[in-house]
Amino acid sequence: MSTALDDLHLGVGVAAHEHDAHLARTLEAIDAVLAEAGVLPAAKVVAASDGSTAAEKIAASHGWTFRRISPGVPRTLAAAREAARRACGGDAQLLVDGDVALQPGWLAAAVALLREHERLAGVSGSIDEAHWRNGALVGGRHDVYGTHGSSGLSTLRDAALWRRSALDAAGGFDPWLPGEDEAEMCERLRMAGFSVAGVDRAVAVRHGIARESFADLGRFLRSGMSGPGMVLRRARGTMSYPRHLARYRGALLLFGWMVAGAVVAIAFRNNWMIWAWATAGLLVFFAIMRQSLPRAFWRGVRALVVGASVVRTLALPFRLPRLGVAPRPIAPAREGVAEEAPAERAVAGMPFRAAPRDPDDPPPLVSR
Repeated sequence: MSTALDDLHLGVGVAAHEHDAHLARTLEAIDAVLAEAGVLPAAKVVAASDGSTAAEKIAASHGWTFRRISPGVPRTLAAAREAARRACGGDAQLLVDGDVALQPGWLAAAVALLREHERLAGVSGSIDEAHWRNGALVGGRHDVYGTHGSSGLSTLRDAALWRRSALDAAGGFDPWLPGEDEAEMCERLRMAGFSVAGVDRAVAVRHGIARESFADLGRFLRSGMSGPGMVLRRARGTMSYPRHLARYRGALLLFGWMVAGAVVAIAFRNNWMIWAWATAGLLVFFAIMRQSLPRAFWRGVRALVVGASVVRTLALPFRLPRLGVAPRPIAPAREGVAEEAPAERAVAGMPFRAAPRDPDDPPPLVSR
């Protein structure tokens, strides 16, 4: 075992939301990584937000604890992430989505980074994909988020090692967001003085449908389309609002371009082909940049939907999806009721600021 893993008080949480087909692979991969590193976690918890009974059976058959989200909490992947985080305990928390298989060899490097940098909230790396269709593996893709070689990241997605006290200080994941919850939480961490980083290697493989595809667009329309707009609603009036808005600038520009095209087609019927050829030229340009015409096309369509969601939130703020209480910092337990004495974990320096509390404490109930 690496010296970086000595005295590691680790909690492991898996967020399951419509991940029954790949959950067993996720749990087996995590167990293999922990065995390779020689780490015995404080708890291993699967939290489901979709009411799946299959997820509970899979967790039990692999020796994992199972949790359902509390009444009053929305049934979102973000809610499952927060429920898993609160239930798994530990000073460091390995949080993984239920369709993601961890890769070996990176945990010690991530722990070393957290020990070295006190204001570092989380560590991840590049994420690969394995594409499945009708139960068959049909392809894959490396580094879907384009983070390979980058140490300073703005958002950690799908799988990461987190400093528990940092997430507590920021309030954790927002269960009301149907999408973009990871980016929203990382921005709250940044506002609280923390940062996130990456190791220069692939840390996990996400199994499922391919990103930038028709199936992925359909899933986004069903579940996460309102996420960007709700992130802006949540951030309104805060210092993070301009940064969230800037993250969607490409989507907003594309939406404006399409609106301009519609205006040209209606007002100048004889000149609309100029706009059409310009649009085709932009598509070819981005296809060359992405080295894939279908990927550029579907990414553009998704950006257009995101732009429409943001504009709808900003320009037509009525009959919007319900948004509950915002995440609030979680205070450490009172002195004398800690999970264990800090002195017992102070060998070679305390690597993580502890925020001890009941590991079975669920996400708070919210008013309707």
